[in-house]
Amino acid sequence: MNWSKDKGERFEQQLAADEARRWRRAWITSGAFLLLLMVATVGLLRMMRGDPQVLLETSLQELTAANDADEIPRKLDHAAKARDAAESAIGLGADSPSANLLLAAALAIRQDDPNFMIDETYASKASQAKIVPAESSTRELIQAGRAFFFAGDNQRADELLTEAYARNQLRAEVLNPLVQVRYDRGSEGTVLELSEELAKLEPDNCLPWVARSYVFEDRQALEQLVATYQELLNRHCPERDLTRWKLVERLIELGLAAEAAQQWDQLASEFPKVAQAKQSTHAKLLFMQGKLKEAKPMVTALLERNPENIDALLIRGQIALAEDRPQDAVVAFEKTVELDPTHPQAHYQLGQAYAKAGRRDDAKRELDFHAKLSTALVNLHSMERAAAKDTSNTAVRFAIAEKYDELGLTKIGDYWREQALAIDPN
Repeated sequence: MNWSKDKGERFEQQLAADEARRWRRAWITSGAFLLLLMVATVGLLRMMRGDPQVLLETSLQELTAANDADEIPRKLDHAAKARDAAESAIGLGADSPSANLLLAAALAIRQDDPNFMIDETYASKASQAKIVPAESSTRELIQAGRAFFFAGDNQRADELLTEAYARNQLRAEVLNPLVQVRYDRGSEGTVLELSEELAKLEPDNCLPWVARSYVFEDRQALEQLVATYQELLNRHCPERDLTRWKLVERLIELGLAAEAAQQWDQLASEFPKVAQAKQSTHAKLLFMQGKLKEAKPMVTALLERNPENIDALLIRGQIALAEDRPQDAVVAFEKTVELDPTHPQAHYQLGQAYAKAGRRDDAKRELDFHAKLSTALVNLHSMERAAAKDTSNTAVRFAIAEKYDELGLTKIGDYWREQALAIDPN
């Protein structure tokens, strides 16, 4: 055996093995270096361009600030920042339903900006097409719903807020905008249910009581209105002067003279200028209390200032009836009906005056019309509110015109028909 030769071969093999290990270490070191370099590059890019999740949170915060802002310039500024953050997140690959929801909501607010650009219109349509409410967080749904409500897109707002409401999270935060959206959409029944729930969650919140007052005003539910106005006053809600005056009016309609007088005294004490401007209400109260001598000069003064003061004409007719002067009452009530043919009480009082004057057929006609009008006005008020909220809705305007035609009030019907044709001549 040649030990020298074997030793040489073993030495060469050892050298080859050592060389292979060195190359492996070099490759591993290079790979680790490249990996670290890639991580550092990604981190640097994120630092430069932003992390998608951080950008989405920023967009949500700016959208919330936009919704909370009272001044339009500040609202538009925050909406622009929300848009930029959402677009940056999408640019970094976060083209998610949440990112598109926030972008669409921000652009909905920005439509009020005179500098709203055409490419923003395209972006708005594209982002709205990618909205999936079930895949967005409750906070995102609430703020986006508020934004679309501000923009007048109540259908989209309702869709988003309804999804949020179904999750039973952030209940009060969802209910505040949802109550408003449902009222604007004419869902009065659900408004009452939702506002009742909100009032329990936030006892000092005025919104549920304001919403309930709107519903009861539309329905002319006097007893519920009185209770609601009192709740608003108890909470020291805004527009206390207007609320207390409305309370006096409703109490007068209910024939509750003592309560009306008490509320009038409070109105005159707290808001003397308002009381002075509402002398027709005071005249109604005096008539109800049987103080005709005090009411008559007040009515005369009101009509001297404005011969077409409907409230004053109505009181003049009522005083004439009380003094057994039916012909004078007929003149006053006919003038009232001429000025406002949709005034239910004027038609009722005219019917009573005709009856006292011996004009039975005329009396029956007016009293029948009063009943028909009172029923129709409940729906008409709701339809007219819908028309006011949606200025491009021709269908509701034609429907209103048809309702007035059915009542024989063709001039009012023509007015609504002309409005519809002005929007769409075809």
